[in-house]
Amino acid sequence: MNQIEASHGICSNTYFSKMENHYVKPGESLLIPIAERLGIDAGLLLSDVIYDENRVNEIAELFWRTGRLGNNELLYFTIVSRESLPTGQLVKVFGVLMRHYVNLCLADLAHKEQARELFELSEAILPKLQGDQFYPDYFNYMLACSSYHADIALDHVNSYKYMAILERRMDAYTELDKARLHYNISLVLDKILEEKSIALAYSAKAYDYFKETKDTHRFIMVMLARGIQFHKVGMLDDSLKMFTEAEQLVDDKNAATFAPIIEFNLGIIYELQQRHDQAIEKFRKCLLMHERRPNQQVYCYRRIAQNALKLKSWPLLEECLLGGMALAEELGMMQDYLEMTYLRNQYWFMKQDLVKYEKEMKRLVDSSLHHEKFTLCRQYADELGQYYYDRNAYKKAAELFKIANDAAKRYRQFRLELGM
Repeated sequence: MNQIEASHGICSNTYFSKMENHYVKPGESLLIPIAERLGIDAGLLLSDVIYDENRVNEIAELFWRTGRLGNNELLYFTIVSRESLPTGQLVKVFGVLMRHYVNLCLADLAHKEQARELFELSEAILPKLQGDQFYPDYFNYMLACSSYHADIALDHVNSYKYMAILERRMDAYTELDKARLHYNISLVLDKILEEKSIALAYSAKAYDYFKETKDTHRFIMVMLARGIQFHKVGMLDDSLKMFTEAEQLVDDKNAATFAPIIEFNLGIIYELQQRHDQAIEKFRKCLLMHERRPNQQVYCYRRIAQNALKLKSWPLLEECLLGGMALAEELGMMQDYLEMTYLRNQYWFMKQDLVKYEKEMKRLVDSSLHHEKFTLCRQYADELGQYYYDRNAYKKAAELFKIANDAAKRYRQFRLELGM
């Protein structure tokens, strides 16, 4: 609600603004109706004693057990996160808050700015921890930060760095936490490494654990991850088996979470089987399911465009590239933006507009290198180099092959920096 709505019938909009900006201090007569208007516990605003260790522990325990944080509990944790708490308690509070906001963003990216502010605050307040103190709170906080970078900030390299720190302390964790960590590492490595077999090795460890413990929700998550990784290495039968088995475990409670993922990846399998019309149908269905998840919409646009290119359906290709590239650029999804730019360049090539193809492909190579997308840079430079080679333009071809070779070297250096 805006200031006018929040202040209506309580005080003037001007006075409310002064309270918000700390120019005046409201008394009890104002705080009680304001708290009621906002649907929070007025006692939190009136109490002189804010921090209560037992209450912090109870809220955190309930959150990690249920995954839910009520409005009053959220407000309380937000308040105490600014207090001079013992470090262990601060880690506990920020771990809950970070995971809560990541969960909110996964449902609606409108909370992205709140998540960013909270992450930056936690980085400023929390000391750099050494050893395994405050486990499992330290583990939960670090894993939440990793998820924030992977799912919200779309920075998979920094996401992996958080998990690499946790992985060095594996001996301290329970089997459940090891499985959670292995699962999350597999997702991130799938994004940043060419060698998908490494991601498969990590997800296999999580798969074995959750299958044995019959943790259905997490087991489905791992099955979906492995299904995606299988089709990326060309093991379509294994991929289809994973998605089919996962689909059988989905019920009414988790359908909203898992059905779009299953539909999307069945579309990918259809695409790889050259069943492009069926693939487009699946991706269109997913596009509607992700009405409030623009980043997921980008993936759908890109996949529809790929299949439209195969079918030479030019109006559909143009529609998807127009919507998908604008959205990807707005969200900072550079990998997807570059890949859709490549599809547009393929269109120029197929239409035999070779002047435009050459110009835009060179620009794409430079942009991929600028954004340190070394795998894409190598792919695009190789393709353009081969194009010039086939036309006897050997000098241009040599320049492009050198760029491709340098990109491959930088990718190997990138892996070394990650400790891979």
